[in-house]
Amino acid sequence: MSDEEWSSCSRCAEYQGTVPLKQTWISCDICSKWYHAHCLSLTRHDISRIKEYHCPECAAEHGGTVWMRSSGRKRNKVDYKALDEGDVDDAIIQTEHPHIAAFKEWAGDGTIDELAGDELTLEYALRTRIPKPVKIPSARTQGLGFTIPKFDVDDLVSSMGEDHYMEVMDVLTQNGSRDKWQLGKWRDYFKSSEEARERIFNVLSLEISNCSVGEAIKRPTYVEQVDLVDKLWPDELSGKPIVQKYCLMGV
Repeated sequence: MSDEEWSSCSRCAEYQGTVPLKQTWISCDICSKWYHAHCLSLTRHDISRIKEYHCPECAAEHGGTVWMRSSGRKRNKVDYKALDEGDVDDAIIQTEHPHIAAFKEWAGDGTIDELAGDELTLEYALRTRIPKPVKIPSARTQGLGFTIPKFDVDDLVSSMGEDHYMEVMDVLTQNGSRDKWQLGKWRDYFKSSEEARERIFNVLSLEISNCSVGEAIKRPTYVEQVDLVDKLWPDELSGKPIVQKYCLMGV
């Protein structure tokens, strides 16, 4: 194929979405014609599960794409953290994470203060020293000085790039994933069907301060007033840590 032919596929004219910076191609196993994965609404996770791809034209005559078989058998999950600690009885989990029951049973013990947004101030912190957690209901955030626009994982990919590396934690084992994750791979996993996801993963430390999404977020006024890094880190000293706006995700 020529460079011009590689720049577009026969489905490009019908595609109405955002074109990813890094484009993935897939070829039909019958006619050998190449297509953009995004033009076919296929994620990279979808492609990894395809045994034999049939393009829309060939599917009419030869049948649809052949997918790899996935077992419908319910499998026991293993809490490797408990196993490492020698707790064999609690290592096998039939239906849910071993600590979820405690969260379900917790009814509150009165150790949380509820404030309005304009009550969480530097003066309040100095006067009370905030001895216990503070909760600000969503209906009482006026005066907090907190601004966060609506965004989703696609916006993060557009803002930070598909190749941005990130740390992903396995919820069951509470260990970091052995696989290297990039934001594009995480988006595909995040948007895949529940049946296609065999494990629950969390993203805990994706710092987004220096991208367009992060720049649109304003931290609460109180947080900016007590940020020790901003207040005390000398401007002339290099290596200033960027730990201001973390995006947390789990699926």
